[in-house]
Amino acid sequence: MSKDPVRVLVTGAAGQGTWVSMGVYSDDSYDVPAGLIYSFPVTCPCDLSQTRNGEWNIVQGLSIDEFSRKKSDATADELTEEKPLAYSCLS
Repeated sequence: MSKDPVRVLVTGAAGQGTWVSMGVYSDDSYDVPAGLIYSFPVTCPCDLSQTRNGEWNIVQGLSIDEFSRKKSDATADELTEEKPLAYSCLS
């Protein structure tokens, strides 16, 4: 079974109860500011009888150790700082 995030997003091929890391819009999960595109553990619908339409859900409640929290916060701070520059390149 593939853990390729694009394949999982399109087909739900990860399987019930498994997740993959995927860059998606933050909804303030894990204290990452809402609106940033950030890598989260996500699940995608696995009912192959339904159309996927790119649906995904951020996995909630995973524990994060102190080292990972510091790295995550630093990354979120960098992304927040870089966001205006990225948007300026689009216009």
